[in-house]
Amino acid sequence: MPTEELDSVRIAATDSDDVEHGTPGAVIVQYLTQHSPEFAELSELRKIGWENPAGDRFFQQQRARATIPITSTKLSFYDMMERIGTEM
Repeated sequence: MPTEELDSVRIAATDSDDVEHGTPGAVIVQYLTQHSPEFAELSELRKIGWENPAGDRFFQQQRARATIPITSTKLSFYDMMERIGTEM
């Protein structure tokens, strides 16, 4: 990619509110958003998911279960770790 083209992509990336200013990752995200409809659609779905309060509640419950597990949860975690150890 010629330097002038890269600079124009970087400038376009810095104009967007959704990406970090001028970082290589921002340039890639901006490019993919403009040139890949699939990437743009998935990015929008990801944004919707992160903004969904139901997701926050779900992970809050998960943290509570992990912090103060009931006996059946402890056994479930133990069995899972045992399976992982056996597979390794």
